[in-house]
Amino acid sequence: MVRILVVDDEPKIRAMITAILEPEGFEVISAESGEEALQRIAQSPPHLLISDMKLTGMSGLELLRQARATHPQMLAFLLTGFDDDEVERQATALGALGVIRKPLVLSQLRQTIKDALAKLPTT
Repeated sequence: MVRILVVDDEPKIRAMITAILEPEGFEVISAESGEEALQRIAQSPPHLLISDMKLTGMSGLELLRQARATHPQMLAFLLTGFDDDEVERQATALGALGVIRKPLVLSQLRQTIKDALAKLPTT
């Protein structure tokens, strides 16, 4: 089963993403901070990381940097409410597949994630 880690300090965002992904058959785990996310990654690495850019404590970019240092095969997207090309450039330079803009369009989010997971090697 594909495991997805959703990181956002807003419980409603975590719940909304979980609600659209679990019915698709994904195992969704969540964290409200970068530090908590790193603990979850160490315990059971996800196939896909979806993290908000603005987190309490470490930023989504720093989380991405640390997570991909130990798990370079992990796919990742950052979420942001800002239209900032520099953030997108930095995220892709760190190995993210891209940036997903808020407010989230659920059908687009679902398809973006499905397309990304199609890139996972089959076992």
